[in-house]
Amino acid sequence: METRNTFILIFLLFLLDFIGINFSYCLVSFLNYSNYGEESFNLYFFLLLNSSWFLAAFINRVYNAFNIQTNGKILSTALLAFSFQVVFVGLAISFFNRVFLDEKIVFYSLFCGGLMLLFERLCIFFIEKHFSGLQFYKSKIAIVGDNESSEIVAKYFLENKVAYNFIGHFKELNGGITNGKNANIKKTIKFAVKRHLDEVYTTIPLVNNADFLSIIKLAEERCVKVRFIATIAEMEQIEELQYSLNRFCNGVPILTAGPEPTYSINDRIIKRLFDIGFSLMVIILLLSWLTPILAIMIKAESRGPVFFKQLRSGKNNKPFWCYKFRSMAVNRDSNHVQASKNDKRITKLGQFMRRTSVDELPQFFNVLIGNMSIVGPRPHMLSHTGQYRLVVERYMSRLFFKPGITGWAQVNGYRGETKENVQMTKRIEHDIWYIENWSILKDIFIVYKTFVNTIKGDANAY
Repeated sequence: METRNTFILIFLLFLLDFIGINFSYCLVSFLNYSNYGEESFNLYFFLLLNSSWFLAAFINRVYNAFNIQTNGKILSTALLAFSFQVVFVGLAISFFNRVFLDEKIVFYSLFCGGLMLLFERLCIFFIEKHFSGLQFYKSKIAIVGDNESSEIVAKYFLENKVAYNFIGHFKELNGGITNGKNANIKKTIKFAVKRHLDEVYTTIPLVNNADFLSIIKLAEERCVKVRFIATIAEMEQIEELQYSLNRFCNGVPILTAGPEPTYSINDRIIKRLFDIGFSLMVIILLLSWLTPILAIMIKAESRGPVFFKQLRSGKNNKPFWCYKFRSMAVNRDSNHVQASKNDKRITKLGQFMRRTSVDELPQFFNVLIGNMSIVGPRPHMLSHTGQYRLVVERYMSRLFFKPGITGWAQVNGYRGETKENVQMTKRIEHDIWYIENWSILKDIFIVYKTFVNTIKGDANAY
């Protein structure tokens, strides 16, 4: 299964392999020069080493999500790919012998490269066994309940522990689990929050009633992802139960309820590359010269810092520091009182910056850091998250997605101050629609629409 944790592991493997292969060749070249005084670095062979490895890795699916779940798979696919690389290099040299180095350099480069690949994977095995604190990329999960399917799923996570931090299979919670009791899901959710789990898998039978929907709401409010280990009979009722298939674990269907991003690892890479590229462009081409100008103007008009930072609710309800150009005089109400029309706290320069959204530009640094995206649900103040989670349906569902500088709700007129709960409800409806229907083309359209709205002027921008 493609998840964020497997993507991070794939990226680390890719980076380590790239460094290992090129370090080996550079080391062999340096030693040869030191011993014999001969220039031995050859650009053609350097390119051949890299291209042959990554071609072999692609053929043998070294960086495939399925092949990085266990240490055995990680090692075996790497060794197989290395044997393919040796063949590719041998064939290339036989056809283009004149442009490459002597056989000694080729042999030692491949030999050292192979040792580096083996060393990297042994390090992964060692870290996996002795340094659990360094396994930051893993999803922390547990299973609650006891039946045949839960045993199969538990075995799956134990077999694939390189990609998962499986803390245990809990067959009982506080005196046991009685099938069909909604109270037991509440226990499960509280258990997940207490253990700081990313996901909790339960065997509690699926039902479709008002009580159960309220429990799903409770899970969303706690930002707990509840997965249901389903039976074949429950799979046949999936449409009636309003669940969706999340994936299979050793043939056992895993269902989920509630909105979640449905995009794949490739989609996430595309979105992240778009975020990095766009934010770097804004930072280099705009903020590099605009920031010192605004800093002088902000300081000249009122006392206080140039930048305003505030804790906002991020993905999975984890707070982060959100940055803006300061548009108000320093005041005590900024962390719990929204800006309103004709707000006396806003400076004259601040009025211009807020109307044109210039005050939001420092958030491109948040995007580059990784706690925000260009497009996504707008991050709210912590006090507002605590307020609206109690009165707006599915409010916390938006926190399963990384917050954005702009969003689908904002370009459809739902930005700025929310005087009534109905305004926030509409904003949440748009945020959830975006989460469930994401595409990179939608992101590009929202960015375009944001630019157009800024040029035209937005009545809610104050």
